[in-house]
Amino acid sequence: MNNPQQPLEYDAVLGGENQISSSHDLKMTTERAINLLKAGTAGIKAWNLFRQNETYLPSLEGVDLSGEHLTNANLQGVNLKNSKLVKANLTRVNLINADLQEVDLSESNLSDANLQGVNLSDAIFSEAELYQCDLESANLTETKFDNAYLASAKLQNSIIANTSFLNTNLEYADVTGTKFFFAYLNKTTNTNGTKGI
Repeated sequence: MNNPQQPLEYDAVLGGENQISSSHDLKMTTERAINLLKAGTAGIKAWNLFRQNETYLPSLEGVDLSGEHLTNANLQGVNLKNSKLVKANLTRVNLINADLQEVDLSESNLSDANLQGVNLSDAIFSEAELYQCDLESANLTETKFDNAYLASAKLQNSIIANTSFLNTNLEYADVTGTKFFFAYLNKTTNTNGTKGI
């Protein structure tokens, strides 16, 4: 149990600046979460330690994490609705069952990221790197993947409804079992070797 006169173990990366005065303050606030996620490798380790030890999650709805390096972060189940992660590095990030509705991930790197079951409706992935990204059973309604790199991505059993793949590289991606309602493609959409079409 945390000593009420000491910083949270997770605050060590922040120099112990967040003093705790009561048990109510022991919760991870949105501000603390953002500070950890912006604190580089040490911050990600502290965040992942928090995720291992706690069951509740602070909301990250509407936050701006653009340009941040979040490699290997455990963001499973986190509410990131309407957030900005433009040019963020999300390599190998766990986003299973997270809420990414209306999130802007333009020019971000999500290679080998796990987005199984994620709600990505109205999300923007323009020019994003999604090599071998796992999007199985994701909701891709009105999601924009224009100019994105989805080579070898896993899209099995996902929902594709008014989804835009203009100039997108889907080479060797797997769309087996996907529910297609409508997808926007053009002559430069690369579907060579795409499975399930």
